[in-house]
Amino acid sequence: MNSNARAFRLALAVLASQTGCGGGGGGGGGAGTTAVATSTSPVISVSNVVFSEFTAGETTEPFARFAFSATGAASYECALDQESFSRCTSPLQLPRLNAKNQYERLAVGSHELRVRALNSAAVAGASTSATWKIESIFAPGSVDFTSHRLIDGQVIPAAATPGGWKGIMRINCLFDHAAYNDPVVYPGVPDGSVLNMFYGAKNIDSATTFDKLFSSPEAGCSGSTLNRSAYWMPALLAPKYNVSTGARTLDAAGAPAWEVVKAKVGEGDRSAAAAHEVFYYSAAVSDLKSIWTPPIGLRIVAGDATSVPSKAAQSTSVARWHCQSWDSSDAAGGPWSSTIPECAAPDMLRFDIFFPSCWNGVDLDSPKHQSHMAYPTGTANTMTCPGTHPYPIVRVSYHFAFPLFPAQLDPVTETSKGFRLASDLYSVDANNRGGMSLHGVWMNGWHPEAMDLLLKGCVVGQRDCHDGNFAVTSATSGTTGTWTGSLSLGGLGAGKGTELIPEIINQGRGKK
Repeated sequence: MNSNARAFRLALAVLASQTGCGGGGGGGGGAGTTAVATSTSPVISVSNVVFSEFTAGETTEPFARFAFSATGAASYECALDQESFSRCTSPLQLPRLNAKNQYERLAVGSHELRVRALNSAAVAGASTSATWKIESIFAPGSVDFTSHRLIDGQVIPAAATPGGWKGIMRINCLFDHAAYNDPVVYPGVPDGSVLNMFYGAKNIDSATTFDKLFSSPEAGCSGSTLNRSAYWMPALLAPKYNVSTGARTLDAAGAPAWEVVKAKVGEGDRSAAAAHEVFYYSAAVSDLKSIWTPPIGLRIVAGDATSVPSKAAQSTSVARWHCQSWDSSDAAGGPWSSTIPECAAPDMLRFDIFFPSCWNGVDLDSPKHQSHMAYPTGTANTMTCPGTHPYPIVRVSYHFAFPLFPAQLDPVTETSKGFRLASDLYSVDANNRGGMSLHGVWMNGWHPEAMDLLLKGCVVGQRDCHDGNFAVTSATSGTTGTWTGSLSLGGLGAGKGTELIPEIINQGRGKK
């Protein structure tokens, strides 16, 4: 049971003791919840607000949820802390979008939410309030330490290599499931997308919103609910062959069959070579101190899902493929490919997707999910954000490796020839290799305090961080924490998802 659930049950118990086992009418709330009548409120035909769900007591969660009702209410108004009343609806999750259409983080400390009902004439009744306190995740003895979402005693990571990453944190996330859904590009449209592979956040579907993501009770990345971010990209598909004859096998509809090629993910032993960290957070601009944390609720698409052979190939600075054996690097200038190369077992096929990291400072999304963001420009030592998108944020990038097994390879060349992405809306053949539509989607679900430390320790601190290591001691963290050694996100724990992969329909395009 998490801290919110324990606090809620405690608050209900207190409420019962205050109202005679909960049988009283009209009053509302629980521990820290009181009805307050104001002298300016006239007697009207609405009752006081009653909370049926509310955050109470102490928590380290960055959100709070409330459900409320009142007899005769036509609408409701809410006020957080010292804010003025404004329209709200039940259920309510905080933080909510402000006048700028952005989310403001709930600060560490005590909070009060006041709610009042309005009748059909827009006349307000008395207000009812709920109070709670947000503790820092770094506080000694916090639930994030006791549940091992944070672990101390780690070794400070080495400094970033000159000429390479300026400052970086790598994390592990588990594969959760695959589905023909995309809550950013096709929100609210079940089975409206190509087949996507979802990592990190649990049970993402077409109806997933920021509120649902940010309050999920579990997550599949290092640190568990300290990083509820959702990561997804189109499935990589291999032609299915008859292992005896080498001929293509057919699916139930009589079309050539395909199967998903699974990536190498997970951590195993934290020091094992078998671990593969797939999601990176790094610096893309030269002035590291100018970098901001990504705004809460930010959604970004990187890459071009519509790329086809008749169009110019995507820049390999955004989306690229390579074989592990190529030993490709940015310092060496590659080599890279804009399409899937023919790699042979026991090699691994790899891709990289780099997200834009310059924000316009206004929008959390945009009509095509890209124009609110831009890529920095300049030379290696003078990379800056354009004036239209002046806020550099921590850069997100995906780095996947796919082990190649003989049963999935082309029987003639014994390579990855013929592989495609579910989003490749063209025929993959001898003249047109797959993979041109490589792209990824990211929804920010980080706990703000954890992202603050990631930026401070690894990115601005110019450290080469692995396994979610923040590269900070309690003395250098700027927090009230008293841990030993370097602090790190905990392991993946019980983050494994269903790993469900549906039937491959229409070459992974689904209904498209």
